[in-house]
Amino acid sequence: DTILLGTSESELQIRFSMLERYAGLLGMALNRAKTVTFLAKVKGKLTLGTARRGPTRLVRPAAIRYSDGALLKTSESEDYLGTRLNRSLSAKIELQHRIGIGYKRVADLKALWRGTGISRTRKLQLLESLVGSKILYNLETLNFTDHEFRLLNQAQFSCYRRALGLAPPY
Repeated sequence: DTILLGTSESELQIRFSMLERYAGLLGMALNRAKTVTFLAKVKGKLTLGTARRGPTRLVRPAAIRYSDGALLKTSESEDYLGTRLNRSLSAKIELQHRIGIGYKRVADLKALWRGTGISRTRKLQLLESLVGSKILYNLETLNFTDHEFRLLNQAQFSCYRRALGLAPPY
């Protein structure tokens, strides 16, 4: 997987053309189904053209083309190395998605453990390896706010309580 970054359409087109050309020299081709362009960190009323008053500056993703003239598809969000990147580069959406997956795994584990007599220590080990790893995988690629860190910590404790059958602290 590769991400090309640039500050202008012409700069991105040059980089993309070079990548396509060098891949061809090595006998490789770009996967057109997975190759997309999207605009990052520019989402707002002024850049979307939806501001009520004042000048608007509508910003659109660059029109990058393959060597045969075909246009790359444009996307509002895309999966990259197991993480969902979106136009606003907000970690909140991805974090909520991962926490939801964690809760689902905890529910699956509880159903599996029912009536097995598995020890609390073993449950904690399985939680760390099967749930914690899924939630935390590749999150180092995102920038979290303090609120998002608290949300992640709360979710971790909630997963432990759910898996161990403990009541909420309130």
